[in-house]
Amino acid sequence: SPICSIGNLVWNDVDNDGTPDPTEDGLASVKVELFRDVDGVPGNGAETLVGWTYTDSKGFYIFNGQAPGTYQVKIPESN
Repeated sequence: SPICSIGNLVWNDVDNDGTPDPTEDGLASVKVELFRDVDGVPGNGAETLVGWTYTDSKGFYIFNGQAPGTYQVKIPESN
């Protein structure tokens, strides 16, 4: 069965435009949580935590080996 990877970048978006600019640094050691939607309605509380990781020194993170489906990536408020 197919597997997928989910990942990206956590950065300090100084100008709040949703695009990492050369002067906006990635944030290291940020905890990132991955939730799988279990009922097809994202954001209604029916998500299951399937993993967590921390960003690397440049702000990148990745979750490998996920089954196809609907996921949410969340950064806990504790960060």
